[in-house]
Amino acid sequence: MPPEEFQIVIRKPLAEVEKDLRKRYELGRNGFLSAYIQDGGLVMVFGATTGPEALQTSQPIPVPPGTKPGTPRRRRKAKRNRTKTRGWKPIATITNAVGQRVRVYDVFVNALKGKELSRTEQKKLVEGILRSNRNHPAPDQVEYFLDNTLEYLRLQGAIR
Repeated sequence: MPPEEFQIVIRKPLAEVEKDLRKRYELGRNGFLSAYIQDGGLVMVFGATTGPEALQTSQPIPVPPGTKPGTPRRRRKAKRNRTKTRGWKPIATITNAVGQRVRVYDVFVNALKGKELSRTEQKKLVEGILRSNRNHPAPDQVEYFLDNTLEYLRLQGAIR
């Protein structure tokens, strides 16, 4: 299962940041010259200037290309998370208790039919079958195949 991505975006006006830094570092009337991002940090340059630039207190931060407002963001191509079922013969397609149309495969039915196993043993058996076909099943995936197979067997009257 691919890792999930979580982002928090905080926007703070540059004027507020400038005001906080002036207060913290006692910069007084030194002019705000520029700001940019370098090595993952915000760099703000203050200093004395002469001429018409001395009246200007803040200048816009140069924005890296592709991050300007209105520019579409590029998304990382997601890896498809599909279970490999090559070589497994589908026995039936049923609608499970959740309302999903699901396929039931012969390998799971043959492994679980007519056996008195505990729930943990059944999970281990289904997980082993999934792994044998070069899958890396998550616990939810194991539950999915197990529940659907058991539901099919109940419908067939093979188990209670």
